[in-house]
Amino acid sequence: MLRRPGHQCRIPWSGAAEGGHRPPGAHPALTPLPGIVGRAVTGDSRGVIALGLLLLIATPVARVVFSAYTFARQRDWAYVPGG
Repeated sequence: MLRRPGHQCRIPWSGAAEGGHRPPGAHPALTPLPGIVGRAVTGDSRGVIALGLLLLIATPVARVVFSAYTFARQRDWAYVPGG
């Protein structure tokens, strides 16, 4: 994909790394999680896409956390991080 000179690419920013502050030029609707959910509920296409991406990222993370909990509960320490 070709970009024009001076054209900036914008990406969703959670703001967690910066203490909740957005970098200059960040899209304000995609910054906080409540903003993403609110935009998705109202049917905004960018909000729906951002929420879908967050769910796609959260799914494997939740699976690892659940698996670690299950292995710890079964006392199978070979698969528990730090166990």
